[in-house]
Order: sequence, then C-alpha cells, then structure tokens
Amino acid sequence: MKNHIKLFCLIVIVQSCRPSSSTGPETETQVKTEIKYETGGNDSAEIKLILHPDSTLSFYFRQFDPPSPAFESKGHWMISKNDIEVIFQKGKTPFKYKAVFSVDSLNIIVNDSTFRFDKDKRLSLWGVICDKTVTTIQ
Repeated sequence: MKNHIKLFCLIVIVQSCRPSSSTGPETETQVKTEIKYETGGNDSAEIKLILHPDSTLSFYFRQFDPPSPAFESKGHWMISKNDIEVIFQKGKTPFKYKAVFSVDSLNIIVNDSTFRFDKDKRLSLWGVICDKTVTTIQ
C-alpha cells in the first residue's frame, strides 16, 4: 500500500511539472519587424529595398541622370548566418540587379538575381548609401 501511495505521489509531481498544453488563444503577441533600406537625398537615384516580416521583399529603383522610368520588383529574403540574402523574382522587364549591387565590395553576388550583404553593416546600392530603418509591426 505504501508503494502505491508513493507511486501515486510521484505521478502527481511529474504531471504537475509538465508544461500545460493550452488549446486556447495565444496570450502573447508575436512581434514582427520590417527592415527598410532607402537612399537619402542624392543626385543619382532613388532606391528602396523593403524586407517584409513574411520573408518577401519589395524593390524600387529610379535613376535621376539620365532620367528613367521607375522599376519595381518583388522577391524574397532570408537570414543566412550573419548575412541577409535577397532573391529577386524574374519579371517581364529585365533588370540588371548586378549593376546595383556590384558597386560595393561588401555586397556578395551569388548570381544575377541573388545577393548577400552583412545584416549589421551599411548597405550601398548603386554607389549610394542606403539608410536602414527597422519598424516593429504587431
């Protein structure tokens, strides 16, 4: 009988130490961030690279001299070790992403539409420094 009581107590203790599995709504709000690289005032180009929380990206490029129509594209991104890797979708309008990313030796060219750069360092696109802003989205 004493063994049964000890066993019962041991089971109660073990069960009480297990984390509870809640099937109800989450009580914590997941915090997501959007990372934006954007050129400031300059005479060369307006460039925006926006990394959305769902791992998609938006890219905007408009050259000032000579003036050209704006180019926009989409793609996706991921973090690989200490780098951000961006992969642009192939669109109907060809665009030379290499020309934008190859100017800075800190950017790593993987292929014609995939590039990597250090997530903690500055980003230079087409020779223009892009300011980094991080926005929290709830």
